[in-house]
Amino acid sequence: MQNQMTCMILFNQMLACIGTMPTFSCDAMNRPTVTGCEMEFDNLYGCIMP
Repeated sequence: MQNQMTCMILFNQMLACIGTMPTFSCDAMNRPTVTGCEMEFDNLYGCIMP
C-alpha cells in the first residue's frame, strides 16, 4: 500500500467529486464508480489496491 497520507488525499478528492447526489455505476473492472468521477476513483483504487 502506498503512503497512507497519499491515499487519504485521494479519498478526499473522490469525496469532493461525488457531491450530494452521486450516480453510481461499475467501471470496466466491475468496481463501483460515480459518473463524472472516474479518474478520482481510478486514482483511489490504484492507491488502495495496487
